[in-house]
Amino acid sequence: MSPFALSLNVNFLEATSETWKLHLDNRNCKSVDLVTAYLKRIAKDNIHGAAIRAIIEQMIERISSPWPKSWMKSAREGKSAVRCMDNIAIQGKLKTTAGSKALHASVVARDSTVVAKLRKAGLIIIGKANLSELCNYRASGVLPNAWSGTGGLGLSPSNPGLDPSGSSSGSASAIAAGFIPLAIGSETDGSLICPSIRAGIWALKPTVGLISRAGIIPVSLNQDSPGPMAKNVKDIALLLNALVGPDEADPASIGASSGRRSDYTAFLTPNFEGLRIGVMNPEWFMSDENIPYDAKYIIESTLSALKRMEDAGAVVKNPVNLPTLDEMLAFNPSDVQHLDFKEGLKSYLANFESSDIHTLEDVMQWNYEHPQKDFESQITFEEVLEWAKKDISAHDEALSRQLRLSRDNGIDVVLKTHDLDILLVPSDAKKATRISAMAGLLLLLLLPPLAFEALYPDTASPEAFKRDASWPPVVS
Repeated sequence: MSPFALSLNVNFLEATSETWKLHLDNRNCKSVDLVTAYLKRIAKDNIHGAAIRAIIEQMIERISSPWPKSWMKSAREGKSAVRCMDNIAIQGKLKTTAGSKALHASVVARDSTVVAKLRKAGLIIIGKANLSELCNYRASGVLPNAWSGTGGLGLSPSNPGLDPSGSSSGSASAIAAGFIPLAIGSETDGSLICPSIRAGIWALKPTVGLISRAGIIPVSLNQDSPGPMAKNVKDIALLLNALVGPDEADPASIGASSGRRSDYTAFLTPNFEGLRIGVMNPEWFMSDENIPYDAKYIIESTLSALKRMEDAGAVVKNPVNLPTLDEMLAFNPSDVQHLDFKEGLKSYLANFESSDIHTLEDVMQWNYEHPQKDFESQITFEEVLEWAKKDISAHDEALSRQLRLSRDNGIDVVLKTHDLDILLVPSDAKKATRISAMAGLLLLLLLPPLAFEALYPDTASPEAFKRDASWPPVVS
């Protein structure tokens, strides 16, 4: 049978890298068949059909036929397909705009370090995912989540009326919709974790510096971290294997070398023996939150899962409290982020091979001259310019206080006092992501199916996404 007439007979909503490993190892398909099927899936429901607008651009590169042995056996063997958020630079025909039309004519000089590592690992990069424009920093709190000038308004693949959160909304929705098995997003404060929990997928925001940020449009280099997104934890671990490592282009990645591991799949075990978990009051974290589901369900399910982990050998300390929590929540992260964003964007734009846009002011001016009828506000940009008039010492003092409250006198103290390995908090709560963001520490989405079931009580999986009789896709 011709590979182009091959029926894959796979539910793309559930397919993982393991799924494709089996098909490829059994010679049921070649890489060109797999990618062609995904492109048909995207063509059906990205702009047309369900019109979730998760994808901005796509391009197929370096497709070999057949693939080598699966990349799952070694980070350097075989290939899978991956999609990157549009703030991650990819050299070539794909634009890197972070969703901003002001950057459409700009050409990046080189791949981001993340993309270079993905290529080295043998992954096929098939395009860019939509996002909240400029990582939700154009008009924070006003800009609709999942909207960008480039990609339009992205929708949840399971419920078009649901806020998919952001800013890595397109990456999360693309996986949930079966457009791609793997994606890379980035997080300053909640941008990986929140859209992933709304999509019912897995994500990890690594500690700042674990993965290089070189070549990624920044918000705050004191908080930003790219991270993996997938349908299961194994794919998260495999992507980490491919992405972690020091990079001279990102000084923070040099200092984070002591926290790296050679193989994250070694930790994939249901045995929680000896893991010490500190539990921060979930009811408090979920209070006063604007969340579109039953917080009580999340709290009860989280505590139930915690009991199962305890039964599997985990040592649980419940509750634990951060001594600086009230001060942390009263702290305004914008005192750090605003100047970080202005200077970080200027530094990033200086590395374009060709561009008429060199500063935040240039971006704003372009937007003024080319207004978009569906969204014109630049309120956060305006706040950034106003804040930048302050003396640099105000930023440095704020950063010092942020790290002292969140890390030195906060998380580190709790972990040491109670001899803990991790802290457990509800992941779709601003208070929870704020703590991790301020400290620049890892945040793992532990129980995404729980939030998904609360969001969609009539379904236990993202299969609420509309399908027709043509499912599964057939390569022709």
